[in-house]
Amino acid sequence: MTAKMEEYTLGEPIHQEVDLTEVRVSVVTRSYGEIALGDTAVAIPPEPAVLSVTGYSDRRIRLDGNDRRLSGGVTGVLAVDYTRSTGYHRLDVDNQIFWFTTQDRKLRLDGVEQMLYHLRNLGTGWNGQALFSDGSGYLDPHVLYGWFDANGDEALSAIETILLAPRAQEITSHAVSRRGGSSVLVRPTTRFVRSDPHRNAVEQEGGLIKINGKNFTPTRVIVRRRERTVDTVPNRRAVHLLRRIRELLSELLHSSVTGTPQGRCRLWRERANRLASQPLAIQLRVRPSAMGLPRHTVEFTDRTYARIFDLAESLGNFGWSASAKPMRCYRALRS
Repeated sequence: MTAKMEEYTLGEPIHQEVDLTEVRVSVVTRSYGEIALGDTAVAIPPEPAVLSVTGYSDRRIRLDGNDRRLSGGVTGVLAVDYTRSTGYHRLDVDNQIFWFTTQDRKLRLDGVEQMLYHLRNLGTGWNGQALFSDGSGYLDPHVLYGWFDANGDEALSAIETILLAPRAQEITSHAVSRRGGSSVLVRPTTRFVRSDPHRNAVEQEGGLIKINGKNFTPTRVIVRRRERTVDTVPNRRAVHLLRRIRELLSELLHSSVTGTPQGRCRLWRERANRLASQPLAIQLRVRPSAMGLPRHTVEFTDRTYARIFDLAESLGNFGWSASAKPMRCYRALRS
C-alpha cells in the first residue's frame, strides 16, 4: 500500500510516493497451522513447511545464507522441507531479519528410548543395544545390568586386590649429579660438559676431559637412576575401570531399574565409592586414561591384571552411554 504526499514549493506541487508497506512473514505447517514470525524466534515442528511473505518489494530473499526466490503474486510463498532439522534458521526479506527454530524430536533422548522400548516387543533377535552411524552405541539399562550381574562383584574384587597390593615397575632415568660413582654415564657426561665447559667443569691439569687443548674435570655428571613406581598402565587401567563402573552405576540408578536390581546397584556403587578413596586410586585418577591402551606383560602373566584387562575391554565395547544432561544444538549460518 502506498500513499501520495504533496510537497508545495514555489512551482507546481510535486507528488512523491512513500512506501508504507509492512513486511509480514509467517510459516504454515501441517501440525501448527500458520505461525507469524516477529522480533523473537519461534519454534516450528520438524516437517515440511511453507513460508508466506506479504508486503515485500523484492522477490529475492535469503534463507540460512542461501539466495531463494518467492513465487509471484501479492503473497509470495516458498516451500521448504525441515524434516529431521534441528537448529535456528535466518530469513532476510527486504533488509529485515526474521528468526525461527526447528528441533527434531526423533533426535532427543526420549525418542531414542521410545524406539528401544518399541523394538523390545518386536521379536527375540534384538539384544537391547543400538548402534549409531558414528560407531557409538546406546546402553540399554537391562543389558548394562546384565553385565554387572555377571561381572560386577568379580570386577570390584579384582580392582580391590590391585589397589591394596599394586605391582610396581622399575624405571630408569638420567639426572644431573655432583657425585660420581659406578652410575656415571660417560658419553652423556662428555656431551654435557662440552656444551658449557666453564659452567659444568673446572680447568685442571690432568683432567679427565680435554677441550681445545685444555684439560677439565667435571663438576657435575650425568648419572643413571633407578626407581620403582606404581604409576603404570596396568594400574591406571584398574583405576579408570573403577571410575567407569561408578559412572555406569550412577546411570543405572537414574534409569528404570527397581526392586532387587536397584538394591544391588546401590551396594555396588557404595563399594566402588569406598575403593575410590584408596591412596592409589586418588594418585592415579588424574592420569590419562589407559582403558584403550594395548595389553602389557603383567596382564599376560598375572591373573588379576589379566582379568582387569578383559573386563575393561568388554566394558569399552559398550561405547557411549545415554545421559539426561541437556546439550545445546547449533547450526552454522552463512550470511
